[in-house]
Amino acid sequence: MKTIPCPLCGSSKRRLVWYQESYPAFGGKVVPLEKAESIPWLPLEVSVCLDCYHIYESQVPEPELLKSFYTGVYTSSNPSPVMGGPLPKGLEAFFRMIQEAVGARRGRALEIGAYDGYFLHLLEQDGWSTTGFEPAEIGDIGKKTFNLNIRREFYQPGNREESWNLVVSRYVFEHLPSPREMLDGIFDEMALGGWLALEVPDMQTRLREGILGCFAHEHLSYFVPITLHGLVEETGFEVKHSVNSADGLSIVAQKPTRPSLRKKRIFSSEVQHLNQELIDQFCKRRTQKREKFTRELSSWSGPDNFVVYGADSHTTDLLVERWLPAEKVSWIIDDDPAKQGCVAAGFSIPIVSRARLPEPGQALIVLSSFRNHDQMWENLLDWRSHGGAVMRFYPECLLMQP
Repeated sequence: MKTIPCPLCGSSKRRLVWYQESYPAFGGKVVPLEKAESIPWLPLEVSVCLDCYHIYESQVPEPELLKSFYTGVYTSSNPSPVMGGPLPKGLEAFFRMIQEAVGARRGRALEIGAYDGYFLHLLEQDGWSTTGFEPAEIGDIGKKTFNLNIRREFYQPGNREESWNLVVSRYVFEHLPSPREMLDGIFDEMALGGWLALEVPDMQTRLREGILGCFAHEHLSYFVPITLHGLVEETGFEVKHSVNSADGLSIVAQKPTRPSLRKKRIFSSEVQHLNQELIDQFCKRRTQKREKFTRELSSWSGPDNFVVYGADSHTTDLLVERWLPAEKVSWIIDDDPAKQGCVAAGFSIPIVSRARLPEPGQALIVLSSFRNHDQMWENLLDWRSHGGAVMRFYPECLLMQP
């Protein structure tokens, strides 16, 4: 582990936001069984910069370990529709936002972090000439399924003479050690009038609600709308559309049609106040949720046996912080086929499909998700109608038993 300065402004002045002495470091939160024993547990430290007020991971794993997260078996929190998983929430809205901004114009499109190739496939169907970069194995699946040009490597701007009319990056920029440098390179390679479409986790929503699974070793930056907007505009783009919700923080921006001076970013007291307020709300809400969860769980009158529904960072926090004792969790259900057959990183709890729902009354199911919580609740409608008990997290922790 090494301590780093702020990824946005380079300042070393910081204040601690969140710390876990030991946290499993793998990336995808699920891992093939044969790799379960090799998962390292490392400190997880998140700070806020005292110059630009950006929230970031201040202690990071060594570069080779970070690289290993993405070059082998990597399973995103966004399920793969190519492999039979449900369509990721917010994906269609993000695609429509791009279409509405760009209009009828088409050209050369680049996707950085193409994952399973599904979004690149949508762009190609829409008339774009596409290229994708994806270092993980799952990129090969999209390449074969849709016959796409997906390169099995990390994208490095500035090494080719190409001009893009559209650059898309979904859930990548939070992983980058130098997001400013990446945006500078994209801006220089992009055609005048070209478009940039970014999507990252919306930390404003997550911090305000005190969500589990906010922080992870592989997420080096935690963007709120005001910091992402400032970064994009400072690079030289003009933000045209922006949406932030539980489904993510999305921005569509345009490179000016004429060369122009890049804006100098001014770090205001507004940013400082907003992020300080969010951090305070996060700590308060997490404490309240923990107390309510403990009270509700104590009223469970059935067997001392649990099944978790949802396998991602939310579940990692649930187990690391022992909201639930891992030794009493029989298995974890997840609707993403890419995760089924794996185990929870750091715990070796098997990941299975909904076909493995326990008999009602034999176990308490704990919903462990934020973005997909309501859909998961609906997925259990029939099981609940037959006497199944469920612990909800959102909007408040609540045990629902017959």
